[in-house]
Amino acid sequence: MQCIGHFSRLFRSTLEKLGGNFRRNERGSVGMALAAGFVPLVAIVGLSVDAGRSYMVRARLSQALDAAALAGGRSVGDNANVQADVTKYFNANFFKDGTGYLGATVTQSPTVPSPVGDSFTISSQATLPTTFMQLLTVGGLCTTCSSITVEASATITRSARGMELALVLDNTGSMASNNKMTALKDAATSLVNQLYGSADTQPNLYVSVVPFVAQVNVGNQHSDWTVTPSHTQYTVSDLRRGGANSGTGGSSGNPYTYTACATTSAVHDFKDGMLIDVSGASQSAYNGRVQVRTTSWPSSCAAGSNKFWYVLDNGTGSAPATPATGTIKAQRPPVTFASGGYTQSNGAWRGCVEARNDPYETTSADAGPTTQAFNKAFWPSTQTFKFYDTSKRLRKNCSVSGNWCDNDWSSGSINEDGGSGDSGSYGPNKGCPALTVAPLQQSKQSVLGVINGMTPWYGGGTNIPIGLAWGWRALSPNYRGLWGDPTPANLPLDYDTENMEKVLVLLTDGVNEVIPHGPPGCDGTQGSYGCAPQESDYTAYGRLTEGRMGGTTLTAATTEMNSRITTLCTAIKAKGVKIYTIILQENDNDLKAVFTNCASKPEYAFHAPSSSDLAGVFNTIGNQLSSLRLSK
Repeated sequence: MQCIGHFSRLFRSTLEKLGGNFRRNERGSVGMALAAGFVPLVAIVGLSVDAGRSYMVRARLSQALDAAALAGGRSVGDNANVQADVTKYFNANFFKDGTGYLGATVTQSPTVPSPVGDSFTISSQATLPTTFMQLLTVGGLCTTCSSITVEASATITRSARGMELALVLDNTGSMASNNKMTALKDAATSLVNQLYGSADTQPNLYVSVVPFVAQVNVGNQHSDWTVTPSHTQYTVSDLRRGGANSGTGGSSGNPYTYTACATTSAVHDFKDGMLIDVSGASQSAYNGRVQVRTTSWPSSCAAGSNKFWYVLDNGTGSAPATPATGTIKAQRPPVTFASGGYTQSNGAWRGCVEARNDPYETTSADAGPTTQAFNKAFWPSTQTFKFYDTSKRLRKNCSVSGNWCDNDWSSGSINEDGGSGDSGSYGPNKGCPALTVAPLQQSKQSVLGVINGMTPWYGGGTNIPIGLAWGWRALSPNYRGLWGDPTPANLPLDYDTENMEKVLVLLTDGVNEVIPHGPPGCDGTQGSYGCAPQESDYTAYGRLTEGRMGGTTLTAATTEMNSRITTLCTAIKAKGVKIYTIILQENDNDLKAVFTNCASKPEYAFHAPSSSDLAGVFNTIGNQLSSLRLSK
């Protein structure tokens, strides 16, 4: 405000001259005195009016800078948008219809320093044309009074809200298509950068990454959370040959197949379509890994709760002896991992676990392993599996084209890379992703390393509730001190800890589904042997025939898993956890409704129609999670 200072000096000089004149001429005219005093009077009026206008412009300039700084601060981590947001909000608050406030002209626009740090200052300068004071420019009384220059600045200091954040991200094989995995990694990286800014750590900010497919890998260092499941071995008190059915012959079948009718000494827990091992019969035709049948009883086998039947083959074409002799046992395939730590080829436990029985996968899913332990996930081999197909052939050789063996492995033949498609992986850990849960940690670089390591993983389908349950466990105080390094021993904190939030972001690119796999279903040609039940890949809920997914059909499984998402979300939100949901490229209306209801607010549920939309979704979430304060 240079002209105002000049005006003050001019006013004092005029008064001094007037005082001198009065002393030299005591008979001075009143009129001459009034005339001489007119100039300083105008100066006084002009000074007060234009000074007031300049203060109003400066206030508006400060207001516009504050709004711009806050907007820019929310974009920190996405440096390309910081300057754009600052300019946008500054202009919106200072200009009206393209005109500067009170006619002021911006002579210095706010510029964000580069690189953008956690604290930055923006400033601006504006020039305001004067009104009354311009009169003094006439005759050269004041050469700088035609305008007033005002300045203002704003400093933003960015601080991350105290937060435990779990990113629950779909890593299924379908993420390999349409650039989805790359877009997810880029968007998640941007979100993390938004929250951390330029620092590697922020006070009270911890992030967990939970990759999920049809199973979740918690890490084989957590073996103490698990037990190795055991299956009851039943004694078979009677095993005899039933009716025969002529096959088509050839390399993939036997020209003579029979039913085997079994009676156990106790009521068994086998379900229709399960794989079981029959052993101990003196006649080798009765032994092997077979598909147990408990429905569609052939006329030669009597139904009963302690009975089952299967298809056998004696390998010679002649009828095997009946009844079978020996100490005969029937049992679901035992869990037999290799000893020692997991490697790519040794078949030791990698770290995936099965879902627990309710309520420990829904309303009490956050219960710790000391309350209810987990079973180690194990996908049995189908290498020696026998079943009778719709062409009346006994399939028993996995190397023959057309035979069904979805996991053909033995102790000397294991390849669990999962990266070459469903058919390219085999072993007890097939379907278990290599990337483990990354528990809560403070280092931005560590979190970004986990995100960068995500890769599409094949086998099993998409099991959203199992990922959601582990996202909850990553935030649950029931797991405090259990995750180990790099999670501090005092984390996760209690629910509703003051000044801390627990947030879960859930993303999927597909509906809940299990991959149909296994013996062919009924096509009307199986005659007295009945229709083979629908089967699926092995998942955290086992196979479809086990009935742990709410039914034994693909539709029933999807319906049940959707229902479990709803139940889980209700329980999680009841603990004060904030949930965001994202659907990528999937337009299933049922899933959209489930995800909208799951989110803490309707506006926290997002749909990204394409991979290119994902960055904007994560940016919006990052803005909502960022906490800013004006420091100056």
